Amino acid sequence: MVIIEPANALDSPADQLRDLLTDIESSAVNVGIQDLELVISNEPTEGVANDWFDTLHVYLPSIGAIKDTIWFVVIPNLVLYMRKRFRRPNEEKRPRRIAVYGLDGKLRKYIEIADETADEVLVEMENFDHFREPPIIDDNLE
Repeated sequence: MVIIEPANALDSPADQLRDLLTDIESSAVNVGIQDLELVISNEPTEGVANDWFDTLHVYLPSIGAIKDTIWFVVIPNLVLYMRKRFRRPNEEKRPRRIAVYGLDGKLRKYIEIADETADEVLVEMENFDHFREPPIIDDNLE
């Protein structure tokens, strides 16, 4: 199972997240993965505070070959999705971040994208002890 969770539900409307899932599923089928389970957790955001980074949290299984295959299918689609977000009005300067966790909640990597055309920067988190509880799964996107 792959879980995708925007840090701020207001940054990622449900229709955009559905399109993202469709793109990932198509990519998976193109490389022979028929049963990739993708789940969106889009909890309502409380308050008005916002992080400077537009962040997606993604939880990936940590089982050898499955992890590697999913990494090469899921992550490129997430990077493309985040790049497109620079085109939104008044969003061209806000950097993007994809935080990659294991299903155990341990942060594994950050992928940072400074602007629409910049190379993404992969930040390994081996010595960083950060934990984020995986979200409760709700299949109902509204």
